[in-house]
Amino acid sequence: KQWYQRRVRGNTMQPTSSVLFICLCAFLVSVQCTPSRVLVWMCLEICGDTPQQINAEIQQITDNPIITAVSFEKYTLEKGGLFADFSQTYNLTAVNKLLPPHVQRFPMLSSYPHPPEFIDYMVSLFQNPMPFIQSAISEAVSNNYTGYNVDFEPTGNATELEAQQYAQFLQLFASEMHKFGKLVTVDVASWSQIWNFTLLGKTDVDRVISMDTYASSFTYFSNSITKLVLDIPLQKVGVDLDCADNNYTVADLKERFQLIDKFQIDEIDIWRAPVPDLFWQVLRL
Repeated sequence: KQWYQRRVRGNTMQPTSSVLFICLCAFLVSVQCTPSRVLVWMCLEICGDTPQQINAEIQQITDNPIITAVSFEKYTLEKGGLFADFSQTYNLTAVNKLLPPHVQRFPMLSSYPHPPEFIDYMVSLFQNPMPFIQSAISEAVSNNYTGYNVDFEPTGNATELEAQQYAQFLQLFASEMHKFGKLVTVDVASWSQIWNFTLLGKTDVDRVISMDTYASSFTYFSNSITKLVLDIPLQKVGVDLDCADNNYTVADLKERFQLIDKFQIDEIDIWRAPVPDLFWQVLRL
């Protein structure tokens, strides 16, 4: 994610997406927690993870069935709007077959390494989307993916027209993927005009994941969730927590999960593996 300045990435983030609040029931005591989903992103070698670290992350996911889904670096959009596997370019570990059977698999469609002309790649995609979509479906079927996490974060200026075209593309992509029983999720934020929340909320994408909630400020976190649920159907909302860049305390986590529960949001997405000790200390209370 451009967010590699935010998710490593980190302008706001430090991958994607999820949902740790399930087991916070014991911690929140008076709050009645609802069943939820937890997605964890794996940034792999792109974030400098070593093979030993990646093996440890896979073991953590295997040992903790509360993690229901994983999104990992694998694919990108190239010049001309073409689908591309960049795993060999960056020597990425092939984690798909190493993950435990209980987790859903959502490889990322990433904009890394965020070339300034990425918005031009997107415009080419909008003009001729089917070659990209057909390649993505072929890979999803061949590798038994659950679906894709679309994480296009153009650094160049986007227009209102391009935001409309992006929503139209996602509608087409989701409808074509659904024919094969595959899902589409998309990461969104308010720092670029490419994301029109209202239009995206009307598409058939299966999950709209807010990157605005990576914010360290609880006020901004709260405002971001409030905006999200106004524009996106509740059953499609995903809330990101950045456990890589934010030094959360137990109190920080408590107030965030209380707000998530208040809005009855059923998915939290964690950037990124490994999930830090503090989260597990809270989850295991």
